[in-house]
Amino acid sequence: MNRVAVYALVIALLLTTFVSPVLSSDEVEHAYKRIAVIIVPGLSYNDVIKYYSNSSIIDLNKSSILEVEPFPPYTSLYYELSIVNGISWDLKQGIPLANKTLLVPGENKTYEPWVIVNQSIVDYAWGQWKTVFIGIHGIDVKRINNTVNFDYNITYKQIPPALFTLKINSSTKWDLINGTIYLFAENNTLKLKIDNETSDIKDNVSSIITLNITNSKYLEPGLYDIKFYVFKINNETYKLVTLGTIRRDQVFSANTIGFDKPITPHIPAGLMNDLTKEEFLFLARELTKFYKDIVSHVFTETGLTQTVLINYPLIEEAERILVSSNDGEFNNNLTSIIYKGLEDLVETIYNHLGKDETLVVLFSPYTYTKANDTLIDIEASSIITPGIVKYNDTLVDALLNNNIEFSIKTINGEKIILIDSDKVSFNKIVYGNGVLVLVNIDKKSIVETIDSNTVLGYIMSLSNVLGYGGVSLLEKYHSLSVEYNKLKTDYDILNATAEDLKRQINDLNKELGDVRADYENLTSKLAELEKELEAEKQKTSSLTTFLTAGMASIVVIAVIYGLIVRSIAKGGRSK
Repeated sequence: MNRVAVYALVIALLLTTFVSPVLSSDEVEHAYKRIAVIIVPGLSYNDVIKYYSNSSIIDLNKSSILEVEPFPPYTSLYYELSIVNGISWDLKQGIPLANKTLLVPGENKTYEPWVIVNQSIVDYAWGQWKTVFIGIHGIDVKRINNTVNFDYNITYKQIPPALFTLKINSSTKWDLINGTIYLFAENNTLKLKIDNETSDIKDNVSSIITLNITNSKYLEPGLYDIKFYVFKINNETYKLVTLGTIRRDQVFSANTIGFDKPITPHIPAGLMNDLTKEEFLFLARELTKFYKDIVSHVFTETGLTQTVLINYPLIEEAERILVSSNDGEFNNNLTSIIYKGLEDLVETIYNHLGKDETLVVLFSPYTYTKANDTLIDIEASSIITPGIVKYNDTLVDALLNNNIEFSIKTINGEKIILIDSDKVSFNKIVYGNGVLVLVNIDKKSIVETIDSNTVLGYIMSLSNVLGYGGVSLLEKYHSLSVEYNKLKTDYDILNATAEDLKRQINDLNKELGDVRADYENLTSKLAELEKELEAEKQKTSSLTTFLTAGMASIVVIAVIYGLIVRSIAKGGRSK
């Protein structure tokens, strides 16, 4: 079966599971208008159960949860590129590296992903007015609308996280911006001043400071929105920490420009050693708010779209910190904060797009954990990217001897090995099963485990790459479901009218039955009267006959009597 046929089959399966409306014989139970796919590398099945078991936003009692078997390479960029490309990413175009760049085999050169990705295919596959992309690295914000790409050409346009230690009423030079930071107290309020911009410090947080960079050797001119977090060391000395930012207009497509808050999409792991655990957790809480803010901004600017693709990297970034931390309480607190941030992100999506109208899909292609007991560990020098290593005969023999699944590819004359097994670690890191969560779908899956390529097929089927994608089908299904519901309403009205007419007919039939009974009764009485009348007629006839006969007799008697009288009288005179 060729690839297109496979994806066509996947579409058919998908649209009957979580894309299409769920139809019963009697009614349309649900019809989603929109789908939001959040790629969450590092999200695990067990932690989903642990942190969302009591959630009203990600209601696990109404959600379908499946474990996802990963497939190399184990980098979220591979899955992002496969999705935006509308069909599985070909490694010949570039091997996705952990640092979000592409290595072209044989060239020994890396490229930014949006340079390699064919933006015309993205436009065709997803329809740039129908899909919102947030944090998807392969999208060119100058070519595709509704897009925020946090890594888009940010060289010399980014202020990285930074920490300064200052005493009250002292200052320090900040070479990056070619400016000065001044900390002072005024009217019992701690204040921060950067050149001509002054900010009050409240609850350890400054207000947003907009820096108009015009004369820096390290930053391109433009507006940079920044915020500081201030932590007390002693009565005189404070830590001033910023999560950094990116030039305001740099990472947005033309129709999403206007975000005026710090752009802080990543956990500042580099500050770990300079902060207490409590301070770092405070920053983590602040950081999760960024994704809520950015989603709200983009949805406000773009309106209601049909499909949303978001990359949420914070869980994987937190896991990279946790593998080197032995502080159980800190690890649990950090994980809890980041998972709560994901829950808040889902809630924000619902608030803007509608909970009953939007299906949210959480997709973790793999998890990231410290290796404990693996058969083979691949050293960093042999790793091209997690899951893909340089070819060597010794490694191949070791894989064969341990019955470990792998495949060998030759790209541009260079051999590479793809290793698909959790029995192998990569620089002491194991990439295990991820998870797929269909949030609040109110249906349970008939399977418990699915492979990552199948999930990719599900998501890619939303695109138009096969000519009529799931997004268009979703729109059509919704239109048909609306029409179906209208027809069903009309049917219900007609059915109610028919039932009412039936009741009226039954009432009339009952009344008619009563009339018929009266008729029969009256007919019977009339027959009796007619019989009595006939009898009376007969009596009258007999009496008439009798009377007639009597009268005739009387007349005859009278005549005879008269004749007798006359005879007597005549006889008397003759004497």
